[in-house]
Amino acid sequence: MANAKDKIFTLPNADQLQAALEQEFQLLLSKLTEYDQLRSQVIDSAKSSVKEKYEQALLRVRLEQLDLNLKEHKKRWQQIVSNPRLVLS
Repeated sequence: MANAKDKIFTLPNADQLQAALEQEFQLLLSKLTEYDQLRSQVIDSAKSSVKEKYEQALLRVRLEQLDLNLKEHKKRWQQIVSNPRLVLS
């Protein structure tokens, strides 16, 4: 890197080259910062999506359990209605 700087300073338009390199370097840093921020947003979005899918899966499982419980309760109810003596046993 020092060797490249030494070569630039010996050129007749060294100030212009140095200014152009500095401008390009700043642009590169800006793009890298933008990329890093966007990548972080993508990762956060993916995490959020995974969390939402997990929560939806939990809700589906709870709903299925409740559905099974209701079917079982309905079956018992119908048995009791058809034979009220089952309540006493």
